[in-house]
Amino acid sequence: MLEFNRPYLLADYVEWLIANDKRTEVSRGDIANEASILEGLDPETTVDPSALNAAEQRQNRAQKRDAQIDDCFDHLEYRARAFGESYIFSIDRDVIKPKRGGAATTDIELVYKFLLACGKSELSKQLSAAFSELCKLAVQRFFGGKANVFNVDAGAADRQIVGTNTRDAARYLAPYLGATPLEHMLEDLAGTGDGGADIAAALGFGDGAGGHFAMLGQCAASSSESYWKDKLQQPGRFRSLYQWTVPPLLAGFIPVVYRTASGGWFSKINVQDSLIFDRLRILNALDILQQPLPNGLRDQIKAALKTALEPAKSPDRRKKKVARKASPASAGNRRPSTRRRTA
Repeated sequence: MLEFNRPYLLADYVEWLIANDKRTEVSRGDIANEASILEGLDPETTVDPSALNAAEQRQNRAQKRDAQIDDCFDHLEYRARAFGESYIFSIDRDVIKPKRGGAATTDIELVYKFLLACGKSELSKQLSAAFSELCKLAVQRFFGGKANVFNVDAGAADRQIVGTNTRDAARYLAPYLGATPLEHMLEDLAGTGDGGADIAAALGFGDGAGGHFAMLGQCAASSSESYWKDKLQQPGRFRSLYQWTVPPLLAGFIPVVYRTASGGWFSKINVQDSLIFDRLRILNALDILQQPLPNGLRDQIKAALKTALEPAKSPDRRKKKVARKASPASAGNRRPSTRRRTA
């Protein structure tokens, strides 16, 4: 079950309905009537259910559900403000629709839909590989042309340069990072995998001395907090392979908009000790409106997105049957909107 008490996840669900052509637009009322998500919208309650009769329980759930839907649209309105021209949807009177008719014809539309797909639970290796390449480009553009940025994820094209053996890759990166490899640590390192970092970036001074500005990052193409909270700890393992004059910055890349409707982090505890690039920061760093995607990466993202969209467009008779069965009950539980307006 999706945890729709997190407004950013429900907002992604709404955007994904449009992105995979299941809807041309979605209103607040559509979410309230969406039978397939009513279970996910049944949140925790502080009221003892045993103390309520059936009608009171339905009313309590409906009120909680309305509050979650309100939070979702507050969050969507925040996205429209925060992303600006990079936001591919428009919102008017609690109705969200695509700005340009739905087809991913521009780079920004392609990348936004791709990042939405990366937050789906049915993540493929193709999506994950394209996500790490996109994150590499975001870091390169954010740091500037003088930086050396490598995607050292297993199977990435850069691994042919730095070395397919993880120990060789760690030794190759040392001078770029301005660090000295610790051979006794490398001996304990498995020869396969990424060693704990997908992205290695450094901005040196060209003076032959150590102490570069360096960053080690992990890409976590998922909407699951438990998944990427573990991932965010992994660059620390890669950091332990070296002796540093200046410790590197540790970073995490996630495809969701991990924000409240006011723009702060949804949970500050979950982003401690790592520089987080969520969807907003990734797109801001890419600056796609001014700098188009490289052709090779565009093709890779298109292929990965096509793979992600194909299952979503195929009919699912079981889900349709469940939705029809649940619809009457959900319709009976609808209540007038208690929409809150924020300043």
